[in-house]
Amino acid sequence: MTHPDGGQRERDPRDRVIVVRNVAKTYGENEAAVHALRGVSLEIFAREYVAIMGPSGSGKSTLLHILGCMDAPSRGELRICDERIDFDDDDRLASVRRRRFGFVFQAFNLLPSLTAEQNVALPLMLDGCTRADACVKARATLEKLGMGHRLQASPRAMSGGEQQRVAVARALVTDPEIILADEPTGNLDTKNSEQILAILRQLVDELKHTVVVVTHDFSIAAAADRVVLIRDGRVAHEAAGSELTLDSLRFHLAESCPTATT
Repeated sequence: MTHPDGGQRERDPRDRVIVVRNVAKTYGENEAAVHALRGVSLEIFAREYVAIMGPSGSGKSTLLHILGCMDAPSRGELRICDERIDFDDDDRLASVRRRRFGFVFQAFNLLPSLTAEQNVALPLMLDGCTRADACVKARATLEKLGMGHRLQASPRAMSGGEQQRVAVARALVTDPEIILADEPTGNLDTKNSEQILAILRQLVDELKHTVVVVTHDFSIAAAADRVVLIRDGRVAHEAAGSELTLDSLRFHLAESCPTATT
């Protein structure tokens, strides 16, 4: 969180929900090796909204996948809610992903044969919840995001903004501590992007989640409590979202992010 004057508040180390220590990720070997991350260290705190920005190929999506226990680092340490993650323990990884995280992606990833309500209820049913109880909670979550009137709509009958709100509801329905979003406004127009931005702030300010977003969207990053700029697999700079400007992006990344020229 930030003070009204834009300064960073001192945080209690006990509030850390994600700790990354010297994480590297390399794909391939020898001359064909691609170093996606080159020793990233980062701390993310409870009820914080963090935006990760950087040029295409900078390693930001790779970092998000490691934070969400979807990909293993080549070296380094990841701790989630003070638990050191063992990437060789597949059962525990699945449990951490299911119970600690909600995921939102650019492509929505809704099942086309299911209604909005059924898409949101599905994670609960996969976790052992009865169909009736899952649907009750799915409806309540959709209504919270302004989608109560579209419970029985299929993804094909929804706009892109509506689909993304259903995807956010699906991420929220299991009550995870942490929401990870990868380019959540990438397929949306300006109006729908603004709605998703408002929801992201609501998740932190009212619903008390931690939100980490990878984005090229300057408005999404500027509304964050903290912005982490990634370049060439390293943390290039960190700043409060309120301090972020297009000029600072250009300076610290030495090139414009795609939306910085629009």
